[in-house]
Order: sequence, then C-alpha cells, then structure tokens
Amino acid sequence: MQLRARQCLPLIVGLSLLGGRALAEDAPVALDKWGRYHVNIEPFMPTTNPPKGKKVVWVPKVSLVFKVTSPESDDVVELQHYQGKRKWGPVQKCLIQTSQMVKRRGPGGKEMGYSLVVPVCLMDEKLAISKTGTFSVEVSYKQTGMGKLHKKLATYAYQVKTYNSVWPGGKAPTKAYYVDHDFRMGEAWLYINSDGKLEIWSWFKHDRKGEPVVRAGRLRCFNGDKKLPFYENPTARTTIYREHYSKPLVHQKITWGLYYWWAARVEGVSPAEWLKKNPGSYRCTLTQAGDISRELFFEVGADGAVKPAPCEGSGAGQVRALDTEHLIKMRFKKNPDLKFDKAAFRKMGLYGQKWGKGCPL
Repeated sequence: MQLRARQCLPLIVGLSLLGGRALAEDAPVALDKWGRYHVNIEPFMPTTNPPKGKKVVWVPKVSLVFKVTSPESDDVVELQHYQGKRKWGPVQKCLIQTSQMVKRRGPGGKEMGYSLVVPVCLMDEKLAISKTGTFSVEVSYKQTGMGKLHKKLATYAYQVKTYNSVWPGGKAPTKAYYVDHDFRMGEAWLYINSDGKLEIWSWFKHDRKGEPVVRAGRLRCFNGDKKLPFYENPTARTTIYREHYSKPLVHQKITWGLYYWWAARVEGVSPAEWLKKNPGSYRCTLTQAGDISRELFFEVGADGAVKPAPCEGSGAGQVRALDTEHLIKMRFKKNPDLKFDKAAFRKMGLYGQKWGKGCPL
C-alpha cells in the first residue's frame, strides 16, 4: 500500500472554533481536520517482498493535527497503541519538527495567536507485526518546556486487513496490509480560508477506470434560483491505494481519494462575501458520467456564517475543527464509486468517532 499526499486544499465546511467554546490558552486540541491536513493512519511495511519463509510485517504511520497556542520545537506527541484492548508496546514519543508548525494567520496576514502542528509519527519498527483486526491509538501532547502532559486528547480506531500484493504465476500470493478506509465514504467538508475562498471536499473510491470519472465531476450549489458555481475539475489532495491481485498476474488498483472543488468568484466578489449576501439553505449537486451522483447540503445564517453541524464542538463525540471548516451532509444518488460498506461511516467515521447528538448527518 502506498500513500501519496499532494499539495491541495481540503473539502470541509468549517465550524466555529470548536463550536465557539473558549479553550484554556495553553491547552492543545486534537483536530479531525484543518485545510489540507487531516488525521490519517496507514500500515507502513518495510518491504512487501520479504525473503523466502518470512512474512510481510507492518507498523502504524499516524498523521495528526493539533491546535496549539505556543508550540515549541521540543514539544512531543505521545502515542499509546493498542491491539484490540491490549497495549501494543510502550508509549511512543514523536518529536515535533519546526517544519510541522504552521502559524495561523487571518485576513491581511494578521497572526491569530495560535499555530497548527501537523506531525507524522511512525511506530518503532522493532514492534512490527503480521496481524489483522481492530487497532487504535491514544494520543497525548506534551509541552516539554512547560512541564505539562495533556493526556488522552483523542483516540483513533481503525481496521487492518490483508490483500494480495504480489501473485506471480505458479506461486502463492504475497499478503500485505491495508487500513479499510470505507468509513471515509460519507465524509464531506466545507472549507473557507482567510481570503474568502471556498472549497468542498469529499472522498471517493475508484479504480483506474473510475479516476477520470471523478476528475470530470462538476459541482454546483443552489439557493433557490441563485447558483454558486465551481471550477470544473477537482484537485486530488490525498490518494490511498493498493494493487490487489485477484489471481496470478491479474491486478486492480483500488483507491480511496480525497478531492476538492474550488468555488469561483461571483458577481465580482469572493464566494464567502457572496454567501453573506445570500443566506439560506444550499443544495449542491455533483454530476458524474451524465447523472447526479451526490447531493451536499449546508446552511448560511443571516450573519453570513455557515451553520455548524449539531455535533461540532470540543467535547466527547463531537467533530473537532476550526471555524473555517464544517462537516456537511451528503447523500449518494446514482453513485459510480466502487462498492463500499455503506454502514462504515456511521460505525467508524473519523476513525471510530463516538458520534454525539445530531451526527452522523
């Protein structure tokens, strides 16, 4: 399995910073998503072609997002991994790199008093295993210089399965590992940046033939007879794929991809300004292969702000994001995606999110 991350912005509709709740100035917050960054867990396999008699093994590679008031280069993320309910090795320490700290700025480049920290943490390869099942990771953040350990900020659960990564003629297939990301299907976000640009993000599941269908998709949003147009072709931010062999020498590329569409300027103003002038209920349609494949919904209040989902906030069972992003409702219509578990988003959405009231949407 491979993970490719491209420099693109996310498809998420913002919620006011953790539901507008005031947070202690020095309390880091584990976010589900921010712009182009999002939580992601993948099996890292040192090799998918081991020596004869050896199995493929893996360890988790965990990408995280934190909101931190004053991050320092000696801050540490602590991760306790689990196999089922059993601890998997000792606490893993993940050192923060300066390049992983992004100072948050608002309109005109004004500093907003906090940063986003986006570490990527790889488990010690000495703990590698060749097992499948349900796994989880408990995440804490240590402000080393302040002597503060913020425990159990988030727990992320995921399911690992096997696939046939190599199957030469006359031999048995080599088994490798992947995280089942079907829970991503149903996840959609609306994102508005500090310049008033608006993006809608969502996940798709496709093979090689299906990728051009996604890239040719057209998105539009309607409020009565008013239309918010988007540029024609989406941008891929993240693709997670595997080459699965169904029999010797016959394989299929199976991909979960995160794509986003940019809204165009309307009547000479930015999309954010246009929404302020046109509050109300919005229905967006995504067309693919000659049909409406998905519908997405959001609402803009009289103050011009996108209304957050009922489950957005900072407590247990709530979706955690900044005020620039919101989880929005999506419905599948005539869907060209590869077959996926339609119940996965409700059961395992956002890596095992314990959904609060009002979610999933």
